[in-house]
Amino acid sequence: MIPNQQAEDAMVSNYKLDTTTKELKRAQCVKEKLENSAMAKHILFFFIILGTSMVIGDGVLTPCISVLSAVSGIKEKVASLSTGAIDGIAVAILIALFLAQRFGTDKVGYSFAPIISPWLVFIGLIRAYNLIKYDICVLRAFNPKYIVDYFRRNGQQGWISLGGIILCITGTEAMFADLGQFNIRAIQVHFSGQRL
Repeated sequence: MIPNQQAEDAMVSNYKLDTTTKELKRAQCVKEKLENSAMAKHILFFFIILGTSMVIGDGVLTPCISVLSAVSGIKEKVASLSTGAIDGIAVAILIALFLAQRFGTDKVGYSFAPIISPWLVFIGLIRAYNLIKYDICVLRAFNPKYIVDYFRRNGQQGWISLGGIILCITGTEAMFADLGQFNIRAIQVHFSGQRL
């Protein structure tokens, strides 16, 4: 949309090759129409700005929802906290994170390492305890023979079902993230199809 001040750039942009296939001819024709139409440039510009805005919005909303969901767990443990206090804690964490972001992701990562390390150790200890207490035979599920047998039996349908399994896992993760935003009753009502 910015006027081109150099004739050489315009010549390079409109340079025509000897196109031999229909696809290349069609692409050249579409390119010329887009470059010569002011309306097409405005429409493309609109969609580029819209897409960029969506990416920026996602980059801002995703950490906000994640932090608010994580902090909402505090309310379950400390009954005296109000929703406003939870929101205030989440806002304070987000402000601190966004202010620390200018130092680089490596520094932010190093600052979280002392917090994450004990968390990972405790999760590992809890898993080891549960394996010993309930049944260590569950580890047989990691045997790659089972997945090989599954794909041999089901062929292409096995790969399709694997895609469905991945979608289920990501959907479950999104649902648990949403549990921080909506109470359990609201989600139950939504999934049962009832009205409030």
